[in-house]
Amino acid sequence: MSGRALTPELIFASATRQKITKYVDVAALALLVVDYLGTLEAEVAYMWPAELSAAKVLFFLSRYLALFDVPLAIYYHTSLGLPVRTCQILFSVETTSLLIGVAFAEAILFLRVYALSGRSKKMMVWLVFQFFGVHVAEFVVYILFLRNLQFGPSPLPTVIGCTPLPPKSQALNIQLSALFGLILANELAILLMTFTIGLMKYRNLRSPLMRIFYRDGFFYFLILSAVSAGNITVDLVGPVGTIRPLLN
Repeated sequence: MSGRALTPELIFASATRQKITKYVDVAALALLVVDYLGTLEAEVAYMWPAELSAAKVLFFLSRYLALFDVPLAIYYHTSLGLPVRTCQILFSVETTSLLIGVAFAEAILFLRVYALSGRSKKMMVWLVFQFFGVHVAEFVVYILFLRNLQFGPSPLPTVIGCTPLPPKSQALNIQLSALFGLILANELAILLMTFTIGLMKYRNLRSPLMRIFYRDGFFYFLILSAVSAGNITVDLVGPVGTIRPLLN
């Protein structure tokens, strides 16, 4: 679609997506609260008295930033009648916060690889290079996306809230796919390094703790990979003429 007109089909699709998104947001908030309450006792027992360190700071930043992200996402997706400028600001703040949260979570994974390597200086240099290289690239792509993203008045103000305008080309969706592709590639690299170090240094260690460590790390990667792959697929093959940022 070359223009920016919202056709009846796009309006109906937008209303349907917003309805589904509201349910997903509420479900995410419920899971967040359950997870927080279920792990609060362990956090108080083990993390609060622990000495101040980079890992501790990253843990709390990653954990508590979600308490800001999810409510803001719910407000963004459920509010009606917001000015266009307010929608743009809310979207920018929400998605920027999410990307920062991803960076914090990935930083913990990088610290884990560094620890598994025996605090190798060579590994530290590479991890620092990879972390900042990938995340600078992610934020460059993200800023390009935000600069080209535009919002318009809601075609159904009593039903649809903030409304991104249909893009003039596939450029916006390609930028989103590139963003999630970088996230996925970074996670894959960390997974490969983790398992390589494990096979080289700990394959003869019959520790239940190590088995749990690698098992949980693998399932965590599968979940992140599924989210990133889903975003890439939807961005590239979804309905033409729409912006499909599952990120928010």
